[in-house]
Amino acid sequence: MVIVYLALGLYGMTNDKCRSVLLWSVRYDKSPLVRAAAPNALVLLEEANEEIIDTLQSRFLVEEEPIVVQ
Repeated sequence: MVIVYLALGLYGMTNDKCRSVLLWSVRYDKSPLVRAAAPNALVLLEEANEEIIDTLQSRFLVEEEPIVVQ
């Protein structure tokens, strides 16, 4: 799953569905590795807009897994 997120970013998949799935993964995915990979894919996909920044900042405040915080 992590590789899929990175591939989305590398191939420039910039549609709204990809963004929505990645933002959902940042917020709710059970796997710390997925929550860590999703922000990287978002950054590779496009410039961070207000929604992306707000999501990442709010998630950072409550995240407990060190791999995600890095």
